[in-house]
Amino acid sequence: MLTDAQHALRAATRRAIKLAGGPVAAAKDLRVDQGRLSNYGSPDGSLYVPIDVAFEVDQLAGDPVILRAWADLMGFELVARNADAAATRDLTVAAGQVARESGELISATIEAAADGAITPREARAIDEAAADLEEKVVHIRQAARRSLTGQ
Repeated sequence: MLTDAQHALRAATRRAIKLAGGPVAAAKDLRVDQGRLSNYGSPDGSLYVPIDVAFEVDQLAGDPVILRAWADLMGFELVARNADAAATRDLTVAAGQVARESGELISATIEAAADGAITPREARAIDEAAADLEEKVVHIRQAARRSLTGQ
């Protein structure tokens, strides 16, 4: 049985791979194949993403998803050096991402509940969609807080 931290890392790995275009597309730019990438993010997988591959997946994703999850698990907040400028510039994009992720969470929940029973796979899909949304909302809140304090 996986710990909460292990689930969080696997979920972050899945999200990063998804943002990188999925395992097939991402594998073209990495030293590992699509099957191994899928295993890294699978709740039932036996392998964890090596640090060099995690770095490259985050780069392909355009967002440090795995690094942020790791920092959070270690009790740190990951903040970009140019966070203020980037947050201001990307706030509209972030709001659009919240809208998209909200829709994905609602869709996953409705689809899962349609037959009156939620399977473990459906529960994982809901959890992953909620984590994606939560991450985007946190970004907006952090940007707003920095603006309030003038940092």
